[in-house]
Amino acid sequence: DVRINIPVMKTHDQLLVTLGVKNLKGVIPKTMKRRFHAIGVVKGILDLAKVVPIDLTILDAINAMEGMGPSFGEIVELNTLIASRDIYNLDLIASKVMGFEPVELDYLMEADEHGLLDLKADIEVVGTPVEQITRKFKRPPTDLEFGEGISVISEGACSACRGTIHSVVYDIEQMKLMGEVRDLFIVVGPQAEIPEGLPNTPVIMGTCLKRFEDEGCYVEGCPPNNDKMLAAIKEVCSIA
Repeated sequence: DVRINIPVMKTHDQLLVTLGVKNLKGVIPKTMKRRFHAIGVVKGILDLAKVVPIDLTILDAINAMEGMGPSFGEIVELNTLIASRDIYNLDLIASKVMGFEPVELDYLMEADEHGLLDLKADIEVVGTPVEQITRKFKRPPTDLEFGEGISVISEGACSACRGTIHSVVYDIEQMKLMGEVRDLFIVVGPQAEIPEGLPNTPVIMGTCLKRFEDEGCYVEGCPPNNDKMLAAIKEVCSIA
């Protein structure tokens, strides 16, 4: 058998990029994916790469994504394919194409530390020179801080839920409702706990927090639907 990995070049709100190594997460069931956020995404994907040998990785950078990746970003037409038998070397070259330095990418630094990648190696690139296709990708928002009025209580949240929060806040901004958002508390992530004494009913999001469904305005889903999240926020903030 031959294993071929075909990821799409995107930014990522936790790892900065999602390329060959991160794409391996697609071989495991959804229930196991949640465990990655308990042990740490970096450790999880590196461990997975050790036990899932890949013969060839072909990175689709024809229509890449920048900004609010991996789900809500903007399309970048690079019209490029990058292929390698070495998944780590591919990720290193691809991240440089996107304008990121290895020191910014924790999983590449750890891969180098554990002998899975040599950051000092002179990697031979055949075809279009890297500098001809390199561009500075817009960086993804990597935090969950939105200023006064919105507090996110997060522990182990996955990129899908994090992306949903960013997307919903963006929707609120576009609807010009930010001025009506007061004391909004969003609880997210499988290890999150609800603090005592919150001044308002919290919005509890995601299937992984179903155990708290009676302790706030619970929105089910993995990740929850944007419209349902928006409805919950309007409810707890008394927005008509």
